[in-house]
Amino acid sequence: MTYMLSAILGFVQGVAEFLPISSSGHLTLFQHFFGLQEPDTLLNILLHFATLLEVLDVLKEEGGVNPELLPIYLTGMAVAAVVGYCSIYLVKLLSEKGKFGLFAFYCWAAGALSLLGIALDFHFLPTT
Repeated sequence: MTYMLSAILGFVQGVAEFLPISSSGHLTLFQHFFGLQEPDTLLNILLHFATLLEVLDVLKEEGGVNPELLPIYLTGMAVAAVVGYCSIYLVKLLSEKGKFGLFAFYCWAAGALSLLGIALDFHFLPTT
């Protein structure tokens, strides 16, 4: 890992973060297409942490967080953490066992749930 590569990956992360795309996916594609070694886990975490700091700064400029909604946000965060951990564990387990048919089903189900959320037009979100 070099300073230049770290800076380039930081640039890709920053550009991709505020677009409606996966910034992690773009980091992976960028590394693949340019034949780069995947950065270690710490760099990936730090790149995402830098993005979080920027999001918090933007949020502060927009007036901060409504304290009444904080428990709702924290609930969503906790659910995302648990589901994300379980999903990563499942994907790792399936790939280690060579069960790519099950992995494909997992991807299909995740996509279907995403489309369902869009189709429901987020009716569960509070209106302001």
